[in-house]
Amino acid sequence: MRYFKILIFLFFIQLSHSYAQNLKIQEINLSNNVLENEIINFIDNKKQEYTNFNDFGYIKVTLDYYNSQANQKELSHIFSIKDQYIPLKTEANYPLFFTYIDDKIVLLYTNEFRLINEIKFSKRSKRKLEKKVNKSLGKTEHVIAYNSKGEKVIDDKDFNPNESFNIHGGIKLKIYGDNTVEIIKTSSNN
Repeated sequence: MRYFKILIFLFFIQLSHSYAQNLKIQEINLSNNVLENEIINFIDNKKQEYTNFNDFGYIKVTLDYYNSQANQKELSHIFSIKDQYIPLKTEANYPLFFTYIDDKIVLLYTNEFRLINEIKFSKRSKRKLEKKVNKSLGKTEHVIAYNSKGEKVIDDKDFNPNESFNIHGGIKLKIYGDNTVEIIKTSSNN
């Protein structure tokens, strides 16, 4: 987890030096830490709870709160963790970082990052991540629909029957200074 924090810090230093440059979405490794272990538990639970998650979907993790000075019983981090089933479509949907845990792609965000509207990612970096995310969503179909007058009203070459947006599902993960955790389950709309 310390590696994730360092990368966020370095990202903001890089950002302060150049707004014109398109940033690259980075793959990182979250090895052997509390966050990774809780993501593994979340994936296992989600696979049992929602069988489609065995074959489709990815994980979205957002750092909501961070206190580098946290003492033993003080909050150190708050993360939102949820499963998701939609392709990335707008600049705001792209994360700073991603990783793989238990063969699931995990997109890593921070709320501070979302407040900066001027950030643009490189086209190549976005295309590479889109391919990885789309692979987790399954195959698309070409769907054409006509109205009662015989006029074409839908012509979607990339229709995905597995696509759905998870608004309220997932968990809030609270990590304290002594690495104890508290998990708050949010309601799910799958």
